[in-house]
Amino acid sequence: MVPMGRKYYTLDEANEALPNVKNMAAKIRRAESVRQARQEEHARVMQAIAQNGGDFSAEKFLRLAQSLERSTRQLQRLMDNLQSSFGCEIKGLQPLLVDFYSKRAGQDIYLCWQEGEPEITHWHNLNAGFAGRQPL
Repeated sequence: MVPMGRKYYTLDEANEALPNVKNMAAKIRRAESVRQARQEEHARVMQAIAQNGGDFSAEKFLRLAQSLERSTRQLQRLMDNLQSSFGCEIKGLQPLLVDFYSKRAGQDIYLCWQEGEPEITHWHNLNAGFAGRQPL
């Protein structure tokens, strides 16, 4: 059963949407980099605390945790915005993978774009994932 409101793209329509998707993808990439850096800093602090108590005040630790939470929420907002704006699905962040619903021989498929590709050149079945990518 197809969920209500699912947008299906032709290859041309998906490629026409791609410049806007790429712009939003760049914002997602930046937000993910910030979130990752904060996550790594948080992990270092947690390790230091576990080993010897660290030299961190509760206030500093709280600010770090809040910063990580804010960056995670910002990343999620950007991803939600991309998905709701275009009816696509983000399937990975490193590299960014975006799937657009389409039809092929009467079957539901994904047109699959990977960050760095100039246009959409692959597809896969809904349950195949990236490993099932096939050239168009």
